[in-house]
Amino acid sequence: MNYRARPAEFHSWRLSNGLHVIAECHPEAYSVGLGLFVGVGSRDEPPEWSGVSHFLEHMAFKGNDRYSAEELNKAFEQIGAFHNAITDEECTTYHLAVLPEYWPRALELLGELVRPTLDPQEFELERRVILEEIHMDEDSPPFNVEDRCRAIYFGDHPLGQSISGTKETISALRPEMMRRYLHSRYGPDTAVLVAAGRVDFSHLVAKAEEVFGRWEPCGYRRPLTPVKPQDRFVVISKSEAQQQYLIQMVPAPAGLPDWVAVWLLTAIIGGHAGGRMFWEFIDPGLVESVDIEFEEYQGAAAFVISMVCQPERAQENLDRLFEFYRRLPRRPIEPQELEWAKNKVSSGLVLASERPISRLAVIGDDWVLEKRYYSVAELLELVAAVRPERIMELVEQYPLDRGTVVTIGPVESLSPPVPYPGEACLLESE
Repeated sequence: MNYRARPAEFHSWRLSNGLHVIAECHPEAYSVGLGLFVGVGSRDEPPEWSGVSHFLEHMAFKGNDRYSAEELNKAFEQIGAFHNAITDEECTTYHLAVLPEYWPRALELLGELVRPTLDPQEFELERRVILEEIHMDEDSPPFNVEDRCRAIYFGDHPLGQSISGTKETISALRPEMMRRYLHSRYGPDTAVLVAAGRVDFSHLVAKAEEVFGRWEPCGYRRPLTPVKPQDRFVVISKSEAQQQYLIQMVPAPAGLPDWVAVWLLTAIIGGHAGGRMFWEFIDPGLVESVDIEFEEYQGAAAFVISMVCQPERAQENLDRLFEFYRRLPRRPIEPQELEWAKNKVSSGLVLASERPISRLAVIGDDWVLEKRYYSVAELLELVAAVRPERIMELVEQYPLDRGTVVTIGPVESLSPPVPYPGEACLLESE
């Protein structure tokens, strides 16, 4: 591939209080992406406080001693910032995109988000919002099937906890509990400030010291316990569902030096146009959708397979899916197949790099997970270096015909595929 990345420089600095500041500076970019990546998520919560990280993310936009919620929102709007936040298992991210001349003001506002007062009245209002979100997830397709699958797959491991929490844990949370969690988890030692786009790094460091320099370390270190993946097959009968939904989680390689080979593996066998699942299931009209994704966490990783189909074809498609898995080691990766996958992955990397806010997510996530920066050019070189033999090794080392399978829909009974290493079919009704 002859693609050459636009000129960009990567810089990193650690403030006096330990906060890492990193930036990919593009002098010709038309915008700036800014993000505060706080390395705590649902896996860092005590089980009885499940959902507190996500709840705290909501409360960050509800104001503090300097700004009411309305004033804070208006301040972002006045500089034309597109701002939002997201919480997952590993990280809570506050991010925005803004014109280059406004990033210093945007950084000041990011600093306000991590100092919420947790006003009791706002707390109760937001509790209702989150409880409604949980209710909607449970009652709307696909009926929270992915959360259910994760809980079974990870068992007692913290990665199995719901990001949103449960009705019971959210109802039991109090402002003082969240305040203790905030002070014990949020600090310069658990966060990284990330910028991408047209930003001067020396100015960024000076401004970061001004905004975050007095932020005190919290001393939190995530305990890492081994994951013990479960082989389980669960059918949940839901009479009002119109389609059958399936989620499967399978062990995947974590921390590989050639992890881009896993990207290419999922591209080759995935359900998008050109992938093997597409031709096996979607093109003949057997399913509405099917795909495979790779999810990596600190110390663990999993393949997540999803499928949606008509209820009357659920058993046929389930059996066909596992037969598809068993055929994979017997079908070598063709040269043109690998070339197509490399072009697809490389195109995605390059197109995403054109928007600073998109690069921000990639840079921040890599730093939180690995404390490592990859330029677009480096990623393209890693993709180009993968050989078909390596992908076939992964297919053989990490078979897909196992793990946890959860299916939910109007079908009252499904049989596990044969052979299947897990427990006998477990039936639940709702």
